[in-house]
Amino acid sequence: MASADLQHDLNLTIAHVVGQGVVALAAGCEIRFAVERHPGRESFDGNFWVRYPVGDLPDLLRRSIAVAGCLSSLAFKRGAPEEIDLVEAFDNLKSGELALSETDAAMAEGLTLADVAFALDALSDRWAIVADEVERMAPHILNNTIHTH
Repeated sequence: MASADLQHDLNLTIAHVVGQGVVALAAGCEIRFAVERHPGRESFDGNFWVRYPVGDLPDLLRRSIAVAGCLSSLAFKRGAPEEIDLVEAFDNLKSGELALSETDAAMAEGLTLADVAFALDALSDRWAIVADEVERMAPHILNNTIHTH
């Protein structure tokens, strides 16, 4: 993979997990995430864990967090969450055109337009955090100089 493609893949992976994180934090959750380079391969993997401190995660929050990563990656490609049409994103998530990981798809079961709206609103309000974290984290992960949190 060319270095520009590798950088692009890393940026989207970071945007994905940080996007999930900011939506989860907006919902009052505690989070933990990691982005790591696959040993011997030219790709990255992101992992995200969430805990809702007052019991079970309500369905709206669960589904919103599940799609937040995909929406955040799309927003990163387009420049900002405001560049995403709510109804189009919902339709593309429901049809599979915007693909979710197996884990995210299971969490997003029963997805509604309100879930996507919550995720996009939270991303819009906190977009500077996502963009700043991509810029901050990418060089360290690419050069394997620190482990992320």
